[in-house]
Amino acid sequence: MMANFDWPLLAIIALFAFVGGIVRELKSAAIKKKELLDYFVEGIVSAFTGIVVASLMMDYVGETHLLFGVAGLAGYFGPVVLDLLKDPMMAFIGRFTGAPPKA
Repeated sequence: MMANFDWPLLAIIALFAFVGGIVRELKSAAIKKKELLDYFVEGIVSAFTGIVVASLMMDYVGETHLLFGVAGLAGYFGPVVLDLLKDPMMAFIGRFTGAPPKA
């Protein structure tokens, strides 16, 4: 399975999402002063979000450049997208484990 994994594509997706997260942080920098570490952490969270969303969308988006755009947008909306994906993923995992969904 890992032999067919496209590492360069994953790296480019992470880069687009990283840049999307940095753009969001630069936009919000006018509101409050931030340190370099804040930008880096937001970029890492955004790259993770971009990889997750792009992995979910690979079968539905036919063109690679559109996948990069989806990853960049997911990186821009980073933590918001992760919050939106939390409940469906917990329900999905609960189906396999037999755990009742939390109210």
